[in-house]
Amino acid sequence: MQEVVCRSTPYAMLELTAEEVVQKVRSPPPLCRPSVSVDQAPIECIQLMKQCWAEQPELRPSMDRTFEQV
Repeated sequence: MQEVVCRSTPYAMLELTAEEVVQKVRSPPPLCRPSVSVDQAPIECIQLMKQCWAEQPELRPSMDRTFEQV
């Protein structure tokens, strides 16, 4: 969602190489998540993106629920 909203490469805001991003995502803590500011997307989209990152899978929205919210 961050890539679509920002029209950029994954994790572009971190200014890291692809290998560095993979290493950060693979080896938390801290959790490595992309960021999208409220001037780039509606707050509802940002909140949905964050819900999809929930560490506990049962807390993540289903695909049906995701499409209903968009």
